Amino acid sequence: MKTRSGNVDLARFIAALLIMAHHIYYLGCNYYPFKDAGIYVEFFLLMTGYYTAKHYGKAVVEDKYKDALVYTVKKFKPLFLYLVIATVSAYLIQGFCGIAYGGWSFQIFIRSFYNNFLPDLFLLSTSYAEPLVVPLWYISGMIIVFPIFCLLVQLENRYLKIILCSAIPIFYYGKTEMVGIRTYPHGMLRILIGMMVGVLIYELSVVLEKQVEQIPKWVRTTIEVVCFIFPIYGCYNNFVGINVTSNYVYFLEFMICLFFAMPGFSHTSEIKGKAFNYLGELSMLIFIFHWPVAMLINAVAVKHIITLPYKIIIYYVLTIGLSVCLKERKNKGITNVRFLFKKNN
Repeated sequence: MKTRSGNVDLARFIAALLIMAHHIYYLGCNYYPFKDAGIYVEFFLLMTGYYTAKHYGKAVVEDKYKDALVYTVKKFKPLFLYLVIATVSAYLIQGFCGIAYGGWSFQIFIRSFYNNFLPDLFLLSTSYAEPLVVPLWYISGMIIVFPIFCLLVQLENRYLKIILCSAIPIFYYGKTEMVGIRTYPHGMLRILIGMMVGVLIYELSVVLEKQVEQIPKWVRTTIEVVCFIFPIYGCYNNFVGINVTSNYVYFLEFMICLFFAMPGFSHTSEIKGKAFNYLGELSMLIFIFHWPVAMLINAVAVKHIITLPYKIIIYYVLTIGLSVCLKERKNKGITNVRFLFKKNN
């Protein structure tokens, strides 16, 4: 059985919680710690690019074009049911609030089905101005560009990939901001470029493996840990918002951190255990469901006064709890929508 990296899974879980913290503004908070943590979307992009490059670095592919599509479907198929649950929940919450408190007629509710629900359900929100479930722009854009990205990763010349995955991101990041752009077509470009940098990390780790191993392991570990902790500290204090640092600094630190962590160059690679793997597997569920959970909290708060601290506590507890429940259902082998109505024996 393949052993997953406990250190990387732990990092994924922490990144998901930080993205949740970035979206606390939706609960009605104007100034709060971790407002800058939207940069952690890039953290996930780097990891996706790295793992895709690693997959194709070991895979033997006969038909590159067919495999690009097959691998895309294989990668995103497990998320489909969760995406349906998230979008249906958000649509119903929005409709209930609109009818109960917003003066919506039933006709307006039906019209929102075409204007809001269908674009999100079919993951077209990347090109949609106001997606119903905002974080799904990430999955929407990734599904669109991922087959193209898979073809890029399958280039046989390693050094050509290093050149392309260095030059193109430099051109892109030199012209645009690191985060916050998800309107068409910037969302898809942001995803593609971020994954390309992940490929760069993988290819450099292969090319420079012998040179890196000459550096004492404790030094590699120290660099990795510092590059992991400082962006968290900076986002907590909103350094970007007060012009103390920039997202480019955090992005560079993500690159350095993952360069040492993902290939196993540091002592953190010795972190193993099912508990860490479990947390890593929760990260995408947390990412998908935290926005509908926030919508539900806001809907309840219309009639029942809930102070912001309690909103935040409920936000985290309910999102993580829901993610755990859904994952446990999946672990029991129940993979279709009937599990919602299945009674436990």
